[in-house]
Amino acid sequence: MSSNLEATLELLYKATLHEEVMKYLSELLPEWTEHVVEQYAPEYLELEKTWDEICKKVNTDKAKILIVRYLPMKMDNDNDRYIGTIADILVSKGYLLRRSSELIVCPNTGYAIVSKKMFEYFKRHNNIFPEKWYPHALSVSDSSTQDDGALGSNGRASLESTSLESASLESVLLTAPVASGSFESEVKVALDSSDE
Repeated sequence: MSSNLEATLELLYKATLHEEVMKYLSELLPEWTEHVVEQYAPEYLELEKTWDEICKKVNTDKAKILIVRYLPMKMDNDNDRYIGTIADILVSKGYLLRRSSELIVCPNTGYAIVSKKMFEYFKRHNNIFPEKWYPHALSVSDSSTQDDGALGSNGRASLESTSLESASLESVLLTAPVASGSFESEVKVALDSSDE
C-alpha cells in the first residue's frame, strides 16, 4: 500500500465530522458508497435497535447508514483486507455498512428499507417485519397500497417479538449474499496502481 493511502487511512481514522469521513472515504474507495442514509424506516425498528447495540458495544454514537457496492464476507486477499480495514474504522465511528443488495432507499423519506430479496429471506426465518414488502416506507403509504395485514392497529408495522435475537439478525445481514460485480477488480486495480 502506498504511503498516500496509508496517510489517508490515518486521516479517516482521526476524522470526527461526517463530511471529513466521506471525503477521505471517497479518496480511499471512489464510488464505493452508493447511498448515505440517516436511519431505517420505522417498520424496521428491530434493525435500528441492533445498530444502537453495536454502537454501545464499540462505545460510539450512531452516525449514518452507508449502502455500499461491495463488502467482503471473508478476508482472503489484499483487496478484501483493505476494504475490511476501512469498514472497521467506519464501524468504530458509528457507521452501519450494508450492501446495495441488502437495502434500498425510500424515494419519499430517504429511510433505509430492506431489499425485497432480504425481506423474503427474513420472512422465512423470523416474524419481526411487516407482513408484506413495499418499495417505500410504510409511514408514507396511502391506503391504496397497503393491505390490512401489513400494518398493526396503530398504523405502523407490527413488530412482534421473535426468538431470533437482534444480534443474530445483524449477523445474518453481515453474511448475506454479496451481489456480483466488478468492484473487487476495481479495488485491486486501485491498490496495484497506488504502489507505483
